[in-house]
This record gives sequence, C-alpha cells and structure tokens, in this order.
Amino acid sequence: MVTRYQANGKPVPMGPNDGTRHKVQARLVFAPPLDKTTKIWFLIEEKRVAGKC
Repeated sequence: MVTRYQANGKPVPMGPNDGTRHKVQARLVFAPPLDKTTKIWFLIEEKRVAGKC
C-alpha cells in the first residue's frame, strides 16, 4: 500500500531508502452502489514494476 499526499497525489517517502519514486501497477475493481449514492473501488493487486518515474 502506498501513502500519498492529499494535495498532489505523490507518494510519501516511508523510510530512509525509499525517497525515490517507483512505478507501480495496480488493479482496481468497481463495486456498483446498491443505494445509488456511494461509489466503492477495491484495490485487488498492487506491485512494483521496473523503472523509475
């Protein structure tokens, strides 16, 4: 899981060796709302991929 800044969506460095940005690949699944007011997305998979941003 990646913690992101609310203002710009960039990842928050989480340790002394994690200051560089990394590419990730994520899979989200949308759950249609039953009450027609709430949209829900579930993070199913997240993994780091080769390379830097």
